[in-house]
Amino acid sequence: MTKEVLIRISGSHQMDQDNDTLELIVAGEYYFKNGKHYLIYDEVAEDDMKPVHNVVKIASDSMEITKNGQIASKLQFDKKKKHVNCYATPYGEMMVGVDTRDIRMREEEHSLKIEVEYALELNYEHTSNCVLSMDVTSKGYASLHL
Repeated sequence: MTKEVLIRISGSHQMDQDNDTLELIVAGEYYFKNGKHYLIYDEVAEDDMKPVHNVVKIASDSMEITKNGQIASKLQFDKKKKHVNCYATPYGEMMVGVDTRDIRMREEEHSLKIEVEYALELNYEHTSNCVLSMDVTSKGYASLHL
């Protein structure tokens, strides 16, 4: 995989009978160090916000997402484990719990695919069942379809 990558992030949240899906495509950087994959990218959550800097660290059975900026958090996904962390936004802070059910990763020469299934809690109350997918492709090999 090359240093310059395109990252397609999609997340679905199932709450009772409602299913909410979000998708984001960003340019980023990829590194492989000490047996772990690293992704670095910036995202803008709302028009009036400054970009949020993201660092994603991926191993075979875990993933960690660190956000810095107007939104600050550290989300830890470990297969069959639950983690609770503070999620700070310009509107206030909340406790976010992720109970990871499964992590799957597939690595190829110019791509990396990660899928995480987890239950999401906000302030210690279950809110939804979620799937987070990250599809990372070397910039010269990416084909986007809208």
